[in-house]
Amino acid sequence: MLGGTTTTAAPNLDYYDYQDENNTTYVWTPEQADYFNTYIRSTYTRPSYNRAAVAGDHKIGTDNIGIAFLENTKATAIDIKEALAQPFVLFARWIKDGDKYYYRPPVQADAESYAYNPLTYNGLDSGSYRAGRPNSRKYDDPNRSGNTSFYGTRDMPVFRLAETYLICAEAYGRKEGPNSANAISDINAVRKRAAYKPGEERAEILAYLYPGSENLPEAERTYPYPVVTDITNTMLVDASYWDGGSANSIAENYPPTATSDMDRFLHFIYNELGREFNQEMLYLERLHHSGLQAERISYHHQLATSDRTLRWDMADNVLEDGRGQTGIGKGYFQPFHTLKPIHQSFLDLLTDEDGKHLDANAKSAYQNYGY
Repeated sequence: MLGGTTTTAAPNLDYYDYQDENNTTYVWTPEQADYFNTYIRSTYTRPSYNRAAVAGDHKIGTDNIGIAFLENTKATAIDIKEALAQPFVLFARWIKDGDKYYYRPPVQADAESYAYNPLTYNGLDSGSYRAGRPNSRKYDDPNRSGNTSFYGTRDMPVFRLAETYLICAEAYGRKEGPNSANAISDINAVRKRAAYKPGEERAEILAYLYPGSENLPEAERTYPYPVVTDITNTMLVDASYWDGGSANSIAENYPPTATSDMDRFLHFIYNELGREFNQEMLYLERLHHSGLQAERISYHHQLATSDRTLRWDMADNVLEDGRGQTGIGKGYFQPFHTLKPIHQSFLDLLTDEDGKHLDANAKSAYQNYGY
């Protein structure tokens, strides 16, 4: 019920056919079509990609993917020719062109087709973070009028059983120690559910284009990308994930302030929350009340941290004013930002024990630090 009116979700319909007069997607350039036909077409098994690319034809049509996001690394950067020749518009985190590496270069119109703009970037401190930003399919709501509208018909997750398991896991770890069998069991209950199992299907981008997909069995790289191997056992964790020295523990990328097994266990819980509750407020609320927010943000988030050491990869599309993927922290976060400022209108209502309104000094003392 929205505004007293019962709504019915609209269907997600297939896009127009390639030759339909209503199709307004980008068209293949001669270079893109030639690269696709020579190097890519034979490697895809989706039926709609069996047609040859023809310069001037629309790239996207019925049964095709329209846009895909590739969250790769600089070491696994996709070549710009391969990226442009995909049968969909590809937004990649890292693209290489010869010896140049571009961080999130935006797509720009080029006549009826498109190219990548290597003179700017999406995300970080560019101010254009809305362009080329991946989103979560579970929030895809065809009845929303826009991405900032709160009217719609898609249910919003406010309670998740996985959160209960991870709350229990954290509580057991704090009570019984970081090697608690009860804590590990509850973590693994979530992981057993999340693991790919035979009969399920991977998303095409994961099964075909993502780094590491080349290690999947051939059957799992064939459309519709069915899962053959149950990977539940490889998903299960044990105490080595927070022991500080094993490969499993190192891969969790704990902050240097996490110096004990208990410290690392707690950070593992919040790593797991971040993985499980992708783009859900559950993770942000838990993090805010954990006492670990400043510690984690200051270490993990490049925009936030003041760390000026070269901890991230450098890109070649840094702007002349120095903004961009320079490899160092941007320093936009301070520990006091974990608390919000108290509204002035509220402070103006406060009185002392004699019923008198607080003076400026008393209001300043009442205000959260830093504001």
